[in-house]
Amino acid sequence: MPQRTTGEKTVFLLTRIGQALRRTMWQRGTELQLKPAQMLVLSFLAGSDPKYCTPGGLAKHLSVAPPSVTDICNPLLARGLIEKHPSPNDRRVTIFRLTEAGMRAHREAESWSDSIVDALDRLDAPEGEALFAGLKKLVMQLHRTAGTGLPEVCAECLYFRPAIRPESDKPHYCALLDEWLSEAQMVERCASPV
Repeated sequence: MPQRTTGEKTVFLLTRIGQALRRTMWQRGTELQLKPAQMLVLSFLAGSDPKYCTPGGLAKHLSVAPPSVTDICNPLLARGLIEKHPSPNDRRVTIFRLTEAGMRAHREAESWSDSIVDALDRLDAPEGEALFAGLKKLVMQLHRTAGTGLPEVCAECLYFRPAIRPESDKPHYCALLDEWLSEAQMVERCASPV
């Protein structure tokens, strides 16, 4: 059997982690009668500026075609977890919002990753910090690589705080990176396509 490179072995491990993430998300979603895409919609609506909570914004965030957003959101609308309103800026644009029941469902759904977070928190502090730094660097590299499917959406990210210091050459803040960013750095430095 040929010797595998570190990159190949890392991809295998990331695939296994991805399987664990999907499995735990599916399990929690089943308990709450939510599909993973619906859980992502609730999370996006809970953490995003309302101006991005449009069918187009959701399609971009979920990397799906706009008609799929209807299929994902209709059951959430029927259950009273989300509601839609016309945009105050353009009545032709629909804005989705969480209802109180939707916010409760979002908080319950958030626990899907608890077992993964617990496993990560059991790493020694230097190991956890090194893993985070390495994964952050990997995601930034993937952003620069065509065809990776990672959206470049700082403005829609739940960690992004726009124009906090408007007079500065780095007016924006990324809570994930804990860094101040210029306009050019927004996408370049992004480590979270969420």
